[in-house]
Amino acid sequence: TKLYALHHLDPTWKPRDMEQRLGRMKRQGNENEKVHEYIYVTKDTFDANRYQTLEIKQGYISQIMTNHNPIRSCDDISPEEMSFAEVKAACVGNPLIKEKMELDIDIAQLQSLKSSYLKSHYRLEDSINAMPKKIENKTKLYENAVKDEAIVNAHPTRKDEEGNSVFSGISINGEFYSDRKQAGEALIAYSGKALLQNDYKRTTVGEYRGLKLVIWFDAVFKETKLDICGNNTYSINLSQSDTGNMTRIENAVNGISSKAEEHKLDIQKLERELAEAKIEFEKPFPQEQELKDKIARQSFLERELSKENEDVMIDKNDNQKKEQERPAQAHKKNDTVEL
Repeated sequence: TKLYALHHLDPTWKPRDMEQRLGRMKRQGNENEKVHEYIYVTKDTFDANRYQTLEIKQGYISQIMTNHNPIRSCDDISPEEMSFAEVKAACVGNPLIKEKMELDIDIAQLQSLKSSYLKSHYRLEDSINAMPKKIENKTKLYENAVKDEAIVNAHPTRKDEEGNSVFSGISINGEFYSDRKQAGEALIAYSGKALLQNDYKRTTVGEYRGLKLVIWFDAVFKETKLDICGNNTYSINLSQSDTGNMTRIENAVNGISSKAEEHKLDIQKLERELAEAKIEFEKPFPQEQELKDKIARQSFLERELSKENEDVMIDKNDNQKKEQERPAQAHKKNDTVEL
């Protein structure tokens, strides 16, 4: 509850151990509003390698525990990964290994950004290919809605003495009903019979303002549906309310003009999205040249470190030969003395 500062004198070998250290201070119950974390490293030692090992391990853990990184496979970490050149560089303070470590981090970040760019690029390509068909379908819906609106306008509602629209009547099973309640009762009665007789398949039950009324049963949601069919289809749910069903039918038909306007706005929106998608699709990865340059520099550093590795191997082999020759020479000298 009193911890104010944490000092890492040396790194651990597991990320969880570093997290556990910090958890002793950065936790609920600490009475300090702010806490401080200090990390100490020593130049020209293996500290850098140990922290790099922690970074690699944490990278693999993050890949498994989250889905943010596009990489889907992980390689095992071998303690023998450090080459002779890296060992020599760490001992003598070779700046090349430090630069390579920094490049590795930068390249990994740039590759992750490029992977996100490519995923977005492919999505844009799919969208661009699919958008014309969507516009075509939406245009057809708009044109059909305009035609249906014309049909409805050709069958206007009646007006009362004050000029207000009143129920204009509906045809159910060939019989015309001008009273809303009687029409609703007839629709419920005939629809139930029609569904039973036709095994709950789509059945035409009447006509309203020039549009055909088709009843059917939705087996998935266990609901009775009524399609108002013109060039487009406008669906409503039927209930056991006679006047309520009539109101739903009237509202659906009166809303056809709004549907046409809605389709028109959707077409305009899709056309804007298509134009914007084409512009975005043409944009290259903004950091492509930086990534190429850093990969080229990374390859150069790897070759340089590989040369140093070869030198170390040569020195090692020479030392081994000398060690092997020394016992033979000493034995020969002893033999001479004995003789």
